Formats: sequence, C-alpha cells, structure tokens
Amino acid sequence: MPIFYNEDGLAGEFNSIYSAMNSGYYYTSPPERNEPDTEVDLEVAPVADFVREADGTFYYFFKIPLIDEQLYAFYTSDTLFDGQDFQEGTPDEILGQAVNFGNLAQVPEEYRGLSPVDYFISEIKAEAVKNPFLLEKEAAGAVNQLGEDIGGQYSVLNAYLESLFEGKTYTYDDYAIRSNIINSLTGDELTYFKAIALGTDRDSNATLRNLEDKVMLEMSGLLATYGLVNLDETLTDYMYNQRLTGKYDSKMLAEQFRLLAFPELPGYRDPKFLEYINKNTVAASVSKANINKVEQSILNKLGPDLGSGFTQEDKRFLSNLYGVKGGQAILDAQLQDIWDASVADRYKGKSYNLALASLRPVLAKEGNLDESGRDKDFVYSVLQEDDPSKITKMARAYFVGINDEGALTKMAAGLKGQGLNQVIAGGAITGVY
Repeated sequence: MPIFYNEDGLAGEFNSIYSAMNSGYYYTSPPERNEPDTEVDLEVAPVADFVREADGTFYYFFKIPLIDEQLYAFYTSDTLFDGQDFQEGTPDEILGQAVNFGNLAQVPEEYRGLSPVDYFISEIKAEAVKNPFLLEKEAAGAVNQLGEDIGGQYSVLNAYLESLFEGKTYTYDDYAIRSNIINSLTGDELTYFKAIALGTDRDSNATLRNLEDKVMLEMSGLLATYGLVNLDETLTDYMYNQRLTGKYDSKMLAEQFRLLAFPELPGYRDPKFLEYINKNTVAASVSKANINKVEQSILNKLGPDLGSGFTQEDKRFLSNLYGVKGGQAILDAQLQDIWDASVADRYKGKSYNLALASLRPVLAKEGNLDESGRDKDFVYSVLQEDDPSKITKMARAYFVGINDEGALTKMAAGLKGQGLNQVIAGGAITGVY
C-alpha cells in the first residue's frame, strides 16, 4: 500500500490518494522541517461547491443559480488547495452540464479568491445591457413551440446559457422556438434581436455595427434638426437605447425629440420617458437654436429698442412656434402687429430692418450712429415721426446735443467753409486777443 505523510511528517498507508488527502496526508515524502521564512505569496483559490479529479487534473465546480436546471461552471488546476470539498467521483458526468472558465492560474489577480459564479453573473448583467431580453420572464402559463411549459421562466437566458455550454452561437430561430418573448417580436425589435443573436460585440458583429451606426446617424440628425445640441447626455443615451432596441420606431423617436424641443406643444409623451426624466432628475433642454431664431426675428422686425421688452421666458415660449407648421409665419405676424402699433404710418407694414435701410444714410450724415446701443431710443423716436422733412433736423439737434464727435467735426467743417475760421483765428479783428 502507498505511504503518505502529513504536515508533521507522520507516515500512513492508504489505499488511494483520495483516502490519504481526506485524512490530511498530502505528501509522498516527508516534508522538510525548519524551513526559512519567505515572502512568497501563496495562491488563494476560490472555494468551489465541490472538486473532482481525472488524470491528475482537478476540476473546481461551481453551481450556477440563475436557472432551474443543474448547470455548473468550472476551473481546472493541477493542484488541490486546502479548504475544498473533494469528491472521489469523476467529473465526466458533470462536464456536459458545465462551462469551462479555464485554468485557475489564468484567473486575473483581482478575481483571485472570489467565486467565478459572481464574476459570471456580472458578465450576464453586462450582456443584458445590450440584450435586455435575457432578464425578461415569460408570461404565466406560456408554452413554447417545442411544447415546453416555460411560464414564469427566463427562457431567453436559458437558451443563451445553453449556447455557451454547447460552444455555438444560437440564431434567431433557435431562440424563437424556445421563447415566446422572442417569437412574438415584430418590427424594429425583431431587427435588433436578429442582430444581437449573432453576438453583442460590435467589432465582430457587422450586422449589429451597421444597425448601431444607422441609429447614431438618425439621432444626430434629430439633434441638429431640433437644435438640441445641449441636451442632457442621459436623455440622449435613453432615447438612443430605446431606438436601437426597437422600443421606439422612427416616428416615436422624432415625436419625443419634437416635444423636448417644444415643451409647450401638445403631443404624445412616452410615460416611461417622463418617468425616467423625473427619476433621474434631469431637465429636458430647450432648443437654443430655436431661441436664437426667435431672437433674430425680434431684432429684424422690431429692432433693439422695441425688442428689448421680450424676456428670456418670452423667447423660450415663442420658440415653441417652430414645432408647428407655419410657425415662422405665425411669429412674424405677431411681431408685425407690435411693430405697426409702435411706429408712424409711413413705416407700418415694414420692419425695423426695412425702415432703417432708408434712414441709416440720413442719420449717419449727422453723427456716428450707434443704433443698437447709445442711440436706440433716438432711432425709435425717429420711427414715430411721420414727416420725413423733420428727420434731418432731429438728427442734427440730437447728435450736437450729446456732443457726438462726428456731429461736432461736421459742424466745425461747416463753419470753416463759411470763412468763420478766420474770425476765430484772428483775435485782432474780434478784439479777443
């Protein structure tokens, strides 16, 4: 009978290595005593549900608690570590229901000592980010195309794990016969699932990559169309995922964008989207581009003086007009009423830009016109004057009165042209000097 030794060097005879190990006899020769201290870190193995051995290789089995079937994950090693539940049976009967996680020596340092099942579940959750069907339960009483009772089960997850254990990629058809959730998909949801059935890795799945690129282009087009360049990133991600997974079709996506850009307009707002906004305390950003359009329309039609009466809240509210057909014409009509009620008859029916096109040359001759700043009140008073013959006199008096440099230069030039410069220069004539 083979002789084995325990930690203290005591010998014992055993029928097999298993019997010896179970009794604490791990050595085939007496262990050395009085060994010097070392700083070598001992490898720590996760504690498996049980370990079995075949041909000198130890199989560390871990139960997978995700589904009802008895499924396992396992590591292999040429070493049996302390603290493990070693079983004398061979692993062959279990390997058909298990997925290989590789050798214990290949486990990344950050996962040493941790259960691989925890890591496996985290991987499933990561997969579920792109494949949300994995975590959906079948309806109560559901029966799939194979005649199996799948009510309340994670049938998509079951099929996914089976594909891992069998080492092959399941197609849409493989999932559809096993899961009513997948079999009942239509439209864009079906398109998405057929893409991810080939794998969720963008780099290796051209079908998924093309679909993701198409949705990204659709999103960027809507962001530009509605001017939502400053939209909260969490909202952008939400709508992207809704469109990618097929929960939103193109019309639904465009409608949600429209209502984000024009929050005062009526329309169908997805309740789940509203709940997401409230739950994540993010604000639906108003389109700055549309507010800029409103500001430009106000400036063009009313000018800086009349237009200064609009607050930012007014402009935000008016920006909703761009969300309806003919919105620009409606805004123009409203601004026209304000303009006509504020100017002389000769300027009614026009706009600030049209009126100033004829006034600027006249006013600029009398001084350095600053129509958007210093002189905007004066320009407004001119727009209320119906007699064009008075405008030059008004301008001259105004610019001289505020000591405008241009007006004073013009006045000096005029005096010089009349010969008065000689009077000013010749003190002997006037008796000043």
